[in-house]
Amino acid sequence: SKNTNYNYRVTRPEIFQRSRDGQRCTSPMLCYGNPRTLETYKERIVGEIERGESAGGIVSMDAKCITVSQWDGAVACTCEYCAKLRDRSLGDSGDGSPIIFGYFVRELSAWLKEKYPDWTIVILPYINTCDVPPGLTFTNGNVEAFLCVMPGLAMLKQKDVKAHEESLIRSWAKATGRKVQVWHYDCWPAEFTCAPYVYGETVAAHYRDCRDAMVGTFINGGKPRERLALTDYVWMKVMWNPDVDVQAIYDEFARRMFGAASRPMR
Repeated sequence: SKNTNYNYRVTRPEIFQRSRDGQRCTSPMLCYGNPRTLETYKERIVGEIERGESAGGIVSMDAKCITVSQWDGAVACTCEYCAKLRDRSLGDSGDGSPIIFGYFVRELSAWLKEKYPDWTIVILPYINTCDVPPGLTFTNGNVEAFLCVMPGLAMLKQKDVKAHEESLIRSWAKATGRKVQVWHYDCWPAEFTCAPYVYGETVAAHYRDCRDAMVGTFINGGKPRERLALTDYVWMKVMWNPDVDVQAIYDEFARRMFGAASRPMR
């Protein structure tokens, strides 16, 4: 394959997010409201699919999918295009959603349906693009959401958090017409507490209740692993079968790990 050096910071600075002081190219975040960014995305997709020119990781030839994923930060461009699209009423978890999904992805979806009808766009709602903009529906059947929910899954023990997060998953499933992949965190709140805890029952309840809308999970881990090991073990079992008996898994884990000491360890 061919790799072409595109120096867009010099040749197309307008495709990068504009900061509050009017500067471009201060971060790798794209300006998703600028039509030039959409044009560039299309050029790079065609370049890799038809000429073998690397598109910088946004194209998976094997999976036939295109990735639209914001940089690790909030979509916060201040240009005239983005300013018109931003919806402050959605709050900090969604005010950038209309820019990247309501405009950019919807336009890309229509183009992709015509150009490469058997390809899919995978999006990553994240930070301030987690919420579905009002009325957003992808009608071409070629968009799948990989939702990065921000609280750790342990927090779903709280009824209000569980209700909100699971409603969000279903909202994206409805908007795309496809089950949602979910990016979960097991490192939160583990990295902020020294208290030992396990939450296998919370994990199992989440997967049982969302089996109609959720297709898979990426687990973002962290430290300390030794306090997450048992929950992660249950988590793996639950992803195969959310109806497993979590208490029985705890029993078996204690028996096999600790032998004669299994009762006090359990």
